[in-house]
Amino acid sequence: MTSTTLLLDNPPSISAAELHEILLTAHASGNVARRRFMDALRALHESRLYMELGFPDIAAYADCTFHYGASQTYDFLRVSKALVDLPEISNAFASGEVSFSLVSELTRVADRESEREWLEFLEGKSVRVVRVELKDALKKGRKHPRRGSYGLPGLPVKLSLEFSPEEHAVVESSRTDLPATRCVEKCCEATENRRGSARPSRSCSIAARTAGARRSKPAMAGSRCPPR
Repeated sequence: MTSTTLLLDNPPSISAAELHEILLTAHASGNVARRRFMDALRALHESRLYMELGFPDIAAYADCTFHYGASQTYDFLRVSKALVDLPEISNAFASGEVSFSLVSELTRVADRESEREWLEFLEGKSVRVVRVELKDALKKGRKHPRRGSYGLPGLPVKLSLEFSPEEHAVVESSRTDLPATRCVEKCCEATENRRGSARPSRSCSIAARTAGARRSKPAMAGSRCPPR
């Protein structure tokens, strides 16, 4: 067991600054190892040497050997090839400045001309803000981040509800003969009764208002909870 491991097993014996340095070094080392892995995987793929190992394709090799799914495997290959033409992003990745997940998204948008702009765009921004901008750039075919001050792009917002089996049964039994608002309200009533609360929860109130707003629009074909 190394001295570093002993220190990490006894947090009071190590300072915040020391832990920070360990994390910086480990993250950069992990990225370097990930890049070496991706490049070796791409070499195996492009040379078709996986066949000498008894596999029909690179996806089968990665699945059997490392338990990576096909989509992850081909993303590794794509990122490895893209980084060859993106030296600044490649260096940022090797130094631990950016994570693999973010590099994966950057390589879908950036090119040699815009990679420095994207790295500058990252500074001082949360991952959420950067990913929203990358998603918008990919959707609109932009290679550069937008300049100046602006709000986040108007991307769709997903609303999801989580029900217990009993609550879901209430919705299933109600949705064929109740408008959307009542479908949600009825389920929320069942939820609050079970919890012994006299007032609807905030999430139920939001869901009911959302369903009510949808009533003003024409019912879609196949709707199981049409407005009256």
